Amino acid sequence: MRAGWGLVLLGALAVAGCTQGGLFGAREIQPPGKGIYVGGLYSAREQPTTKIDKPVSLFSLCAVSRDLAEFGVPPPMGSESADVDLFANRQIAASLAGFTSHLADLGLSGSVTNYFEYKITNVTFYDIPATSARIVFNGLMKQRACRDEFGLTVRDNAVYQVKSAYVGDIIFTRRQNLNLSASVLAKLDALGPQIQATLSRSFSLKFSGRGLVYSVVLLVKNGEGS
Repeated sequence: MRAGWGLVLLGALAVAGCTQGGLFGAREIQPPGKGIYVGGLYSAREQPTTKIDKPVSLFSLCAVSRDLAEFGVPPPMGSESADVDLFANRQIAASLAGFTSHLADLGLSGSVTNYFEYKITNVTFYDIPATSARIVFNGLMKQRACRDEFGLTVRDNAVYQVKSAYVGDIIFTRRQNLNLSASVLAKLDALGPQIQATLSRSFSLKFSGRGLVYSVVLLVKNGEGS
């Protein structure tokens, strides 16, 4: 059974110690990607909700710039956040148990996680105050095209404004500084694609990508919580 990226990421975050159903009270994006900007309006094919216990796919409704300069508000503030170890997910770890024998053939002990890294790194949290979010929303509603699209969309879909976003780089790589011979390191490098292929057969996952939005704080603009 294939699991969605967002569900896998959600599980990894829960195992890593997040207890609010999402990353620090944010909701996972499925799949993580670019083009989701703080302040912008997005639709989702669901009933509007303030719950954050399941991933969401967002579709652009009314675009904004990265710095929101057109609305006369300060740009989103960025601050560093902790890396997320995706190997912390128990489902992922269990799916790689078969590679223990491959490692043993190389004279190595332990699990795949001892020799490879799979994580979200260079994480930055971007946020605007609620007052700025309201100014941006009001400015968007003054645009006829946006206002008309909003009116059509709220009938059947949730509409959200992004207040905050976590952005980071997804990497899968062999761990550096392993005290192993060149021949063993080369064999580990050859094992990497096999590990990715195994994970791909079980999960919908990304193995690389820079500057991806993977978790957001959403303001409901219709229905529950608006």
